[in-house]
Amino acid sequence: MLDDNTLLLRLEPPQQQQSEVEDDSLMLGLFLDFLSRQALTSDQGPVLYNEAMAAEDDDLLAGVVLDTAEEGPGA
Repeated sequence: MLDDNTLLLRLEPPQQQQSEVEDDSLMLGLFLDFLSRQALTSDQGPVLYNEAMAAEDDDLLAGVVLDTAEEGPGA
């Protein structure tokens, strides 16, 4: 029998969250492998990030507001 001072708590196993992190990690790894292969096999070689690219990126991001609220793991 439960009284007023009893708290029932259900703990979910961290497997769901961990599997999402593993999926993200796998996808990121595959993407980075793809980029590495492209850079190594490109006739032009790797492209160095320069001031003109940085200025273009700044223009693209001007006025963009980022939501910094944390959504928790896997979000």
